[in-house]
Amino acid sequence: MKINHLGKLRYSVTGTSNDVIPTFFPQATASLTVTMSATYKQLIEHHLARVRSESSSSLTEQIARNHLTALRGFMQHLGLHETSPVGPEMAAEHIVEVKRHLNAIDISERSKADRRSLLNAWRTSFELMGAAPSLTVRGRERRFAAAEVPSATPFEKGLRDALRHAGLTPKRAAIEAGVSPSALGRWARGALPNLRSTATLRRLEATLTLPEGHLSALLTRTLQQMAPERPIEYRARHKTRCSDVYQLKVSELSPEFLQEWQSLLRHKTDIGGAGRKRLGASRWTASGSDTTVGAIAGITTVNGHHFASAGVLWHHVRPYYGFLRLPVNEGGWGLETHQLQTLAWLAVPEALDAYLTFQTQRSNGLRHTGHAVFCASVASLLYPKRGFLSQIAQIPSRLPAIATQDRTWDELCEAARDTVLEWKVACTDISRHPEEPIRFLLEQEEPMAPVFSAMSRIRDIGNAAPSGSRAEAVARRDELLLGMLMSNPLRRKNLIALTWHEDNSGNVYQAQSGQWRLRLPRTDFKNGRGRSQRAKTYDVSIAPWLHELLADYVHRFRPILAGDGTGSHLFLSRNGWPLSAMTHCVLDLTRAHIPGCGGFGPHAFRHLVATDWLRRNPHDFLTVAELLNDSLPVVMKTYAHLKQETALARHSDQLQALLPSYLRRSK
Repeated sequence: MKINHLGKLRYSVTGTSNDVIPTFFPQATASLTVTMSATYKQLIEHHLARVRSESSSSLTEQIARNHLTALRGFMQHLGLHETSPVGPEMAAEHIVEVKRHLNAIDISERSKADRRSLLNAWRTSFELMGAAPSLTVRGRERRFAAAEVPSATPFEKGLRDALRHAGLTPKRAAIEAGVSPSALGRWARGALPNLRSTATLRRLEATLTLPEGHLSALLTRTLQQMAPERPIEYRARHKTRCSDVYQLKVSELSPEFLQEWQSLLRHKTDIGGAGRKRLGASRWTASGSDTTVGAIAGITTVNGHHFASAGVLWHHVRPYYGFLRLPVNEGGWGLETHQLQTLAWLAVPEALDAYLTFQTQRSNGLRHTGHAVFCASVASLLYPKRGFLSQIAQIPSRLPAIATQDRTWDELCEAARDTVLEWKVACTDISRHPEEPIRFLLEQEEPMAPVFSAMSRIRDIGNAAPSGSRAEAVARRDELLLGMLMSNPLRRKNLIALTWHEDNSGNVYQAQSGQWRLRLPRTDFKNGRGRSQRAKTYDVSIAPWLHELLADYVHRFRPILAGDGTGSHLFLSRNGWPLSAMTHCVLDLTRAHIPGCGGFGPHAFRHLVATDWLRRNPHDFLTVAELLNDSLPVVMKTYAHLKQETALARHSDQLQALLPSYLRRSK
């Protein structure tokens, strides 16, 4: 029964709004990528973050709840959920759909106006997630399904190929499969099915004689390729912090400060502690020579050796000194640079407490592991009778009276140590989740597959580059680098330091059998001295599927990058220097060649490899410890959440036989 005066059979349902003329031209600035792939969950996260950042009201959270209520009502009207892809209801058809929604609810005209305003704000957020669709993109919705489209998605192309191979039109295939002809027609013209359409796709696969799951896999691949990058909250916060340059630089250190620092280095590195007592396990070991990548003259070097631990300590204390000279109106203590030139400031409890409060505020209220590491480092220097600072009687004379407040040096050291230890206990928050940048991959059935696809894309770039060019050499280096990160997931510093020599004396060498291998002293690894029960040398094979890439790189392409250089590092920059910017290199590669990924660095590969292995081989923590060259207790602690996941899955499987028929999983 019709409820309007229209007798137009082209409407599958005739209603009071059928006489609304649809808009042909785009009314929104959302791109096809966003329109077809962004989910409502992503839109909600983006919009609420925008509301909270732009609102100056004291009722921001109430405003955010009001916005969310308006959207959920609109989604319920359309039968959508958070996992549903955002479609034309937030683009060209927004005005029409909002009008239908408001006509269907019984609220006052004033409330309808407010609701319309809130929904327009959601549409604006959706527009900000992408650029305007071109008219050719919009026109794809109105073309014939048989037309060829160069920019067809994997799902569209696969569906159209299957229809052509079966000799069926979209309408005929829909009738035989028992699916909506209009829906299948839209899919063949570029639209994407709802993520909940699994059963429909299975019926269609059977009709088109496709393997089960074929269309679902194409849909997943399409959504992955078109997905917008997921914002990582830590990176946004870190970017803001890095733009605020306030830390003390090495070039600003006085000779007196450098002399104190060198005394600290000798105390930490000399076998006898440079004549002072030292905690048993606190001696630093050399990480290379003073020419090693990352060495800082006067800070990490002494007697021609480089000590990475000194660099870590400097990394943690330099922002503290920067804070001390930061103007008071910017949260600092307002001291002059010449007043800071002593390590004795690490024993002033009031300054330490103020600095940690300052850092907590900069971290959005988080007291995290980075703060705890700073506290532990300072506490070790203040350890009674064995810490470096507690044994330097003349050092407090370099502090101004306002800092000492008539306290003895022992009293200052004790109070400062108590302060940082109390803070250390409180610093339990997590600022950076290591799995966050790779969550996009971990949610997939084959998390490693997109990385191999990225390698293929990089290889295509190398093939397209002029033969013998630097562009070709860089592409071959990048392809090998991603492969090495999956085959042998070492830490960044170890990868940067890898060497290769023609005589096989480098870290990367070719055995007589033709096999390529990695060989490093255990002391080159983090906590290497603590693994004395194992072989002194880390000597392992490189995956066979990398052998050809590695041989080509070292013999053909590495010489192009090295030029006239005589260095031995395996991975070189475009200019022939060691690839010290490896983190940024890998971040750029993954961002550019893994669609929908915001990019991740070398260390994330360790988590990717470990998590993927444990999901395939539950409880095999020993193998992961060997893969990562890490200790078993550390691995078990880091990936304990996967033990819970496995336990719950096994528990669910045990209950399967007891379930009533309607709750049992279909086989």
